Order: sequence, then C-alpha cells, then structure tokens
Amino acid sequence: VLRHGDTRAQLLGVEAVLGDGSVVSHLGGLRKDNTGYHLPSLLCGSEGTLGVVTAARLALVARHEQRVVALVGVGTVAEAVALAGHLRRTLADLDAVELLSAACQRLVGAPLPLEGEHPWYVLVEAAGHDDPTAALADAMSDVADVAVAGPGEPARRAQLWLHREGITEAVNRVGPPTKLDVTLPGPALDAFCTEVVGAAAPPAQVWLFGHVGDGNVHVNVTGVDPADDAVDDAVLRLVVAHGGSISAEHGIGRAKRPWLHLVRSEAELAAFGRIKRALDPAGILNPAVLLPEA
Repeated sequence: VLRHGDTRAQLLGVEAVLGDGSVVSHLGGLRKDNTGYHLPSLLCGSEGTLGVVTAARLALVARHEQRVVALVGVGTVAEAVALAGHLRRTLADLDAVELLSAACQRLVGAPLPLEGEHPWYVLVEAAGHDDPTAALADAMSDVADVAVAGPGEPARRAQLWLHREGITEAVNRVGPPTKLDVTLPGPALDAFCTEVVGAAAPPAQVWLFGHVGDGNVHVNVTGVDPADDAVDDAVLRLVVAHGGSISAEHGIGRAKRPWLHLVRSEAELAAFGRIKRALDPAGILNPAVLLPEA
C-alpha cells in the first residue's frame, strides 16, 4: 500500500455476477477509461454484498530483488511518524515502514540488535533494481541507534523482520486476543497510542503494532473476553475521537457493523442501502454483513 496503493489502485477490471443474476464484465485493463461508474472500485471492498467476482484484471509491478532492511529505536510514536514522513519524502525505493511497541518486541523475544532498548521500534525496508543501501543510509543519517541488513544478507533481513512479523503469533500465545484494525491521522497517532494503552484496566494488556507509514495500527487486547463488546466500543470510539477510521484493512463484516454509523453519515448509509437494493434486490448476497439492518 505504501508504495503502490491499495487493492482498488491495482484493480483494472472485473467480471461479476450480481444479486439479480445479471453479469457485468469490463476487463479491458486500460489505465485511462473514464466512461462512467467504476464498477471495479464499487465491488472491491463491498465484502460480497453486491456481487460474486468471477474474474479480475490486476496491474502488476516488477519485483525488486535488491532489498535492505533497518530496525530503528525511537522514543515516541511521534518520532516514528516523523521518521516515516521523512522517508516517504526522501527515499524513492521505500517499501515498508512498520511500527511496534517495546512490549511487542519483548513478547516476540527475538534478540535485539541495537545498542539499547527503546519504547518503540520502526522497521524500514527499501527495495529497488539497484542496491538501495546508500540511499537508505543517506535518508537515515541522523538516526542514532539502527541495525541494517543489506541485499547480501537475506538471513539477517529475515531476523530483523521477525521483530514485526512474529507479533501475531506471540500475542496468540498469551491468550485469545480482541483484534482491532484502525487508521489514525499521523498527527493523532501518538496521543491515540498513549490513550488506548491507558484505557485498558488490568488484567487486560494492549499490544500495538502496524504500518506507521500510512497510519494503520493493529490494536490487540488480551486478558479480556473476546466476546465482550466493551473493549471494541472503547477503542473504536477513541479512534473516532481522534479523527480516524474504525477499519483500515479488514473491512466491517458483522463485528464492526454496530459502529459503522460513527464514521459514515446517514446520507452515506442510505446511499449504501440504495446501491445494495439495486444490485441485489432480494438481499441474498452475504446478508447481515457491512450494512446496518433495514
């Protein structure tokens, strides 16, 4: 997403069967095709409520074989956001900017290859057809505590990525987590992360990690009943109070449907309903998902 955009940006055409049995197909794949409503964007993210996609045409990007990964220690989420913004402006080969808390790093248990411990960590990856190590070094010349693994060190790169990619499995070992996938504006990310941790009363534990380059935070909470909606309600309302979205990647489904009205207006929800009824008049496609009950 950081480098190439989300799925909608890669979707050039679709074929789908709508709820009334009709088939829509527009698979030409033209980058510029301004000839009416963009049905691929409408169907993408509709969670199966409008049609069954039977074919799709996607834009592809060339794989970059030259990769460099860096793990950085920072004092605050605000520092992480500032670093992410700086890298997005100055590093053309930037592929990923990930955030994880010290609690997550300790939980994973991978050896920390830095000079000291920090409250937060940022994992950065750059990739190109040419070695991006020098460009990354220039962009991060002011960073004090950093570990780097270059193109010729695949095992070391994997070790650095383990600090981020090992979190989900490590959290699951603690106990069944409540998982919330949210997005915040960059300037609000620091305050949100502080407040959401403080909002959890023992024995609850909050584990924060995500994609700081686009403001996406995964809030995992253990030590509470996953079926208790009070946790969801507290976190999602805090997200909205900071101007964020209650779903960054994983959609609304059934679980987040009670909170959709917090981020979508009555007019928007009414428009969603009219589209649903137009394309699926009998309401047979994935009922009780996404849209509020009629």
